[in-house]
Amino acid sequence: MSIPLAHVSEDHLRAQPLKDHAAGTAGFALAFAKPIGAEIAAQAVGMLHDIGKASDAFQKRLKGAIIRVDHSTAGAIEAIRLYHDPLLAACIAGHHAGLPDFGTRQTALYGDGTLYGRLKAEIGAEGDIERYDGYRDVITPIPPTAVRHPNWVRDPYSVFSYIHFLYSCLVDADFLDTEAFMKSSPADRGQYEDLKTLERKLDPFLENKQNPTSELNRKRTEILNSLIAASAYAPGLYTLTVPTGGGKTLSSMAFALKHALRHGMERIIYVIPYQSIIEQTAKVFSDIFGEENVLAHYSNADFYSDDSEISNRKKLSAENWDAPIIVTTSVQFFESFFSHKSSKCRKLHNVAQSVLIFDEAQALPTDVLRPCLLTISELVKHYGCTAVLCTATQPALNRIFNDPPFLPGVPVEELCPDTEALYEFFRRVRYRQEGNLSADALAERLLREEQVLCILNTKKSAAELFDILTGEGTYCLTTGLTPRGRRRQLDEIRARLAEELPCRVISTSLIEAGVDVDFPSVWREMAGLDSVIQAGGRCNRENRRAAEDSVVHIFSREDSAPPRYIRKNVSAAQIALAAGGDLDSPDTVRDYFNRLLYVLKDDTALDRGDFMKKMTLQSFPLKEIGESFKVIDEDQCAVLVPCPENRETIDELRRCGVNRRLLRKLGADTVSLRRSDYLALRGAGCLEEIAGNLSILAKADLYDPRVGLKTEADLIF
Repeated sequence: MSIPLAHVSEDHLRAQPLKDHAAGTAGFALAFAKPIGAEIAAQAVGMLHDIGKASDAFQKRLKGAIIRVDHSTAGAIEAIRLYHDPLLAACIAGHHAGLPDFGTRQTALYGDGTLYGRLKAEIGAEGDIERYDGYRDVITPIPPTAVRHPNWVRDPYSVFSYIHFLYSCLVDADFLDTEAFMKSSPADRGQYEDLKTLERKLDPFLENKQNPTSELNRKRTEILNSLIAASAYAPGLYTLTVPTGGGKTLSSMAFALKHALRHGMERIIYVIPYQSIIEQTAKVFSDIFGEENVLAHYSNADFYSDDSEISNRKKLSAENWDAPIIVTTSVQFFESFFSHKSSKCRKLHNVAQSVLIFDEAQALPTDVLRPCLLTISELVKHYGCTAVLCTATQPALNRIFNDPPFLPGVPVEELCPDTEALYEFFRRVRYRQEGNLSADALAERLLREEQVLCILNTKKSAAELFDILTGEGTYCLTTGLTPRGRRRQLDEIRARLAEELPCRVISTSLIEAGVDVDFPSVWREMAGLDSVIQAGGRCNRENRRAAEDSVVHIFSREDSAPPRYIRKNVSAAQIALAAGGDLDSPDTVRDYFNRLLYVLKDDTALDRGDFMKKMTLQSFPLKEIGESFKVIDEDQCAVLVPCPENRETIDELRRCGVNRRLLRKLGADTVSLRRSDYLALRGAGCLEEIAGNLSILAKADLYDPRVGLKTEADLIF
């Protein structure tokens, strides 16, 4: 009898026995699941996941037969037979195609794609799947008496997160063992410096802050030292409320690294809502710890620009987040926890035992706020994580965290002492209400100032005002520009500001997201209070001027109402301001968020897709949730803008088709559009379609390097 195989090398000279692949996958999975005490369950799914490959049909396929074989259902059936456990069965059934909806035992039918439907498969020559019982000659399953789940896996929410964790352990283990066989060497992973070594790199930076010469730097050092002391706190949920200019990036990293070392944690993950500040945050950390130890993982991250050892390592680390420091987006982070796809879930087990810093926490997505906070709660409760909500405008989330099924009875503690006094100390601007202004009146006021930033709520409004103001030293920043185009403009803007040349910038809110510019005067169209305060962070940023001389002007537009996306934010801000307190005081900010989240919105508005309700359904719709959960509820389509720098890459895209390497390289020259605008351009013959949601701009004059891609879009981004 021949030994069943799992894989054959690409050159067909080597073969991996099924028993070796099962043992290798089970070993990896066991190690990955240890942090939460689920190692035997993970080992069990690793042993069974590929037993369907023992069928004659699959062995023929490995020898070259062109046949389709379902090898995943067999392991799911055995998991039910041996362990009576649908959680294990779901992980095995979906280890290639993705986690399935459970369906129901009574009504599911084979062929409907549900777990219970697949479990009704007929086995044998005339059945739905081939016989696979030959696996028993080479693989010994884990005994049923040994397989246990952690005792906290009880309510639907903990089951949902646990399935994704166990699934992550399995798919990463499967990939790594397969990769090692195909390369005929151990998987090239995990070659990073440990956290203790990284601490030795950080300490000189911290030491340099210990002898401040100015009052401002003395206060920053006080904040830093209080965070270092707080690193001794027990793992849990914390807030870090530091005004703009307080040095929260370095202070939060000092807390995170020393806290991780003290409590035996594995890595640090920074979750940032805006792509526009990921690169600069990652650069700060790379300058301290070395580029090789920091992974910036987001949709436009370019791991493919060269074949250096560092780039190659980052390509691999982006798949499973095994680097010690990860910087990623809210979209990447939260959508991975709700996804059903193996490619997105593969990294989740490496989030366990991490320090999670949610930077700009006020920008957590409100439409899916409750499921996102549930994810944070589960990670803190059951996965050994510490989470820190870090912002200058704390979004008053205690009310949600204090209720079941979140973190009832767990205090949400502030890491930074005396935040009220800090806000007074770091106040660098004053706010002035300017009332309603027409576009012409606004333009006239801006022309009185040599250096000024004006932030509007929509791209359309920004483009219209730019048309009135055009002249040397005038810029328009929106997401209609490619990332390359925005970087070029920002370089010019910073140079003109430094040289004290005339500089008038019209922008949408994208400039508020931590973009490092310093204007003596800022004008901000009325928006949410957090956005207005973020805009204030672009005024007198370096504290070179007196606060009395640094004014943030707040105005409304006579000719346009706020976009529907932010109308409740504007209403909450207006009500909070009517109370008469300082616009940027913690009390006013707290009142604003309480009104926005708990009065003008409700639980339904904070869980747009009813995801928490879906988690409690008997059919456990894992695939349905994975397909529908989106942090940004707007289908986005990509338009590649040709330029001299990307001509050869676009030609390669036309020849070779879409692949991840080319898309990464072209990310700097891509504009994202909502689907309706994309379809309008395509219908007008302005696009050369490459794939369903990807096209090359065919009409070059539609892209203006001053304002970006011309459409009728009216977005707030």
